Amino acid sequence: MSKIVTQILVIGPSGCGKTSLGKAIAHELCCDFVDADDVHSQEAKACMRAGIPLTEAQRAPWLQRLSNVLRNSETNGKTTVLAVSCLKRAHRVLLRASVNQALILFLDLPKDVLQQRLESRESHFFPPALLESQLNTLEKPHSEEGVVTLDGTLSVKALCACSLEIIDEINH
Repeated sequence: MSKIVTQILVIGPSGCGKTSLGKAIAHELCCDFVDADDVHSQEAKACMRAGIPLTEAQRAPWLQRLSNVLRNSETNGKTTVLAVSCLKRAHRVLLRASVNQALILFLDLPKDVLQQRLESRESHFFPPALLESQLNTLEKPHSEEGVVTLDGTLSVKALCACSLEIIDEINH
């Protein structure tokens, strides 16, 4: 594969598989991977653990930290794959504006599949009870430039292969 010139965001609600896909893409491209969950403050994680959805004011510093991660990656000539919810268009605009070129991969799944995945997860601070809040917040990026919607019900292997084809097309 040729040199990657994009920062890659794998987005969607909790349970969609963004971390699994993001790690797979980063592994294949031999680049950095960042899980946005690891960038949340302890206070934000405590709120979510308690079943309290985050406010936009609580998300703002987190989004700024993520913006800095992407900007630093690009400044250093690196590619980073970032797994991040980016539920609102404004979140995607902010992160996209922090770099020259970003590809956003949106994992779209039915609510019942997301619910099942969340209920089967162990040791994660995000409880299944918050899924409804995330889906109510979600502004699906169907017509946004630079966003590709993928069928999140596909296997990670299939999604990774598809993602690599998309990235390869962009870079040629």
